[in-house]
Amino acid sequence: MLAEFIRKAIATNQLEFGEGRMVLLGIRGIVLPASTLVELLLAVRERMGENVWDMLYEVGKKHAEQNIIRAVAKKMSISKASLLQQFGSSANVMGLGRWEFTEYLPEAGRLKVRLYDSAIAEALKKKGFKTRQPVDSFVAGVVAGIGEAAFDGPVEAKETMCAALGAPYCEFIARPASKKKSK
Repeated sequence: MLAEFIRKAIATNQLEFGEGRMVLLGIRGIVLPASTLVELLLAVRERMGENVWDMLYEVGKKHAEQNIIRAVAKKMSISKASLLQQFGSSANVMGLGRWEFTEYLPEAGRLKVRLYDSAIAEALKKKGFKTRQPVDSFVAGVVAGIGEAAFDGPVEAKETMCAALGAPYCEFIARPASKKKSK
């Protein structure tokens, strides 16, 4: 699936590498070691406190809305029915981990996503970061943004399993905000 996504992006001139530039689906990107991203996250957390997790969620959601949904759905000319499949392919290129949509039930208002080999969780564990709460708030925000496209309305997403806490993968559940069930 990843190779198919890359082939299509190249064939439609949506992937470009040049001197000091990488552009995918019209969006300029950078390659950054996960450890550097984690250093940035921890530095911001040190100054902001635990509010950093809410900020990362909102940034992830905006990233999904502004970059992923617009780029994948519009630039690749796909329907909403294919959005999740194509998103999974494009997200796997980004290096956050391997995305798998394990459940999409529009009638029940439920989307479940697994992230295997989370770069953020791995880098935090290598750094010796200890936590009692899930750490992939940015990814939870991305899942919420994708969920909003899938459900055509406000969505809330929560990380229910976290590799940084010892789970075999990170898992996220998104539900329309009005139908969110308390645990």
